[in-house]
Amino acid sequence: MFSHDVSAEIFEADCTKALPQVFPDIIITDVPYGNLVEWDSGELIAIDFMLEQLWTISHENTILAICMNKKQKINCSKWKRLEKQSIGKRKFEILYVNK
Repeated sequence: MFSHDVSAEIFEADCTKALPQVFPDIIITDVPYGNLVEWDSGELIAIDFMLEQLWTISHENTILAICMNKKQKINCSKWKRLEKQSIGKRKFEILYVNK
């Protein structure tokens, strides 16, 4: 289906630390939730802090796929929702950069 080669680079990063200087087309993430995992980012809501950090390495065509607990809410205006789907106790959202 592609008329040219498609390159890919896969890496793991911690958004509470400095992110690599890359400008990805697609970001896929599953955020911590529940009694087994906790995260804290200071004053901001943790998920919104993560989205703010990811926005800094994104470009106008970046797509973000994020899986989270149904109770977690996204309040970051730097991203717009394209799609939302519930799967059991989790929800999956696809967002794009609002630049």
